[in-house]
Amino acid sequence: MEVHTHHRHSESNTWKTNLKEFLMLFLAVFCGTLAEYYLEHKVENDRAEKYMNSLVRDLKADTAMMHSTIAFAGKINNGLDSVQTTLYNFNNNSENVKAVYQQNFTYLRWILPDFTDKTATQLRYSGNFRIINKGSVADSISNYWIESGTILRNANLFIEKSALAQESGNMIFNRQFVTYPDKTYIGLNIQQVEIDPKAKLMTTDKNTLIAYANRIGRMTDISKHYLVPLLKEQMEKATRLIKLIREEYHIE
Repeated sequence: MEVHTHHRHSESNTWKTNLKEFLMLFLAVFCGTLAEYYLEHKVENDRAEKYMNSLVRDLKADTAMMHSTIAFAGKINNGLDSVQTTLYNFNNNSENVKAVYQQNFTYLRWILPDFTDKTATQLRYSGNFRIINKGSVADSISNYWIESGTILRNANLFIEKSALAQESGNMIFNRQFVTYPDKTYIGLNIQQVEIDPKAKLMTTDKNTLIAYANRIGRMTDISKHYLVPLLKEQMEKATRLIKLIREEYHIE
């Protein structure tokens, strides 16, 4: 009888011991999983914050670039308007010839925004865009990238029209009468040119001059009605996105 009782007591202890060991093992695994999740979550948050700091720097650079590009485009547009006006009302005197040479070779320039895409490239191709866990920020970043692409497409269209205009201009203007004094010119400043007082147009055919003026007009249409308005809107988006990132990620 005593042996039988001892056996039941042993089975009870074994069951409790097993349950205790199971619970301890479960808690150990569960706590380990929580710790691993927390650590991974913290690492991703830290990485996201670094990306956002970098993106804010890029957006600041973009804002400065767009401000300069808009100012530059305004000068180019005004200059090309002058080219058109002169060509539409052209008379073949030396002052008029020199004026149209000066206007053409000063203002027939590219307008090409240069967005800072270092952080954007890293986020896109590293697969880390998923760690941007603030929905409003992620949506705003995606929208900003999309609009940047739209702006660059319009800039490329402007350049295409500029190339066509230059081809037409090759039948009108003789470059041997044009000198660029500043050989080290770079940037968004308006480059000064010198025109030989003996300069003459290669043709004074009215239709040829008007056709060239029309191509210049197509360039200014793209710049005034698409490129510049898009740049102004994008600059506002960059400012709002910087503010949003700072608020969501507590960045100074």
